[in-house]
Amino acid sequence: MFGMILLLAALAGGFILSWKAGLVPLGNGPKTTVDAAQVCDDVKAQNADYLGKITAALAAGAPGASAAATAKPADLYAEWVTKLHGQAARTDNADLQAAINGFASTLEGSQSADAAALTGVVTEGERSMEPHCA
Repeated sequence: MFGMILLLAALAGGFILSWKAGLVPLGNGPKTTVDAAQVCDDVKAQNADYLGKITAALAAGAPGASAAATAKPADLYAEWVTKLHGQAARTDNADLQAAINGFASTLEGSQSADAAALTGVVTEGERSMEPHCA
């Protein structure tokens, strides 16, 4: 009888230690967050995509350019910022979330009409995320 109690206590202790280490979710369901490196890669790809789209929209809206722009820069900025906030929500790394959300706020506030300035904002945003991407 005493041996059975010791065995149950050892099993319970091992389960509790595994739970505290995050190895047993205890009914919290499957992990829905993505690792930081994947989120960083996705944000960088998204940044390159929107940088290209906004640069093209700015060039199309320049004086003397054809009026064939399919999207307005302001609409593209709003879409980009929304997607950045969505990317931040995909990770449970609070520092990375703060870096991405801070970059989104900076981007939303700047809405630069100059492609070089926009590239600088993106570079700074990615630099702020870098320490949290591993």
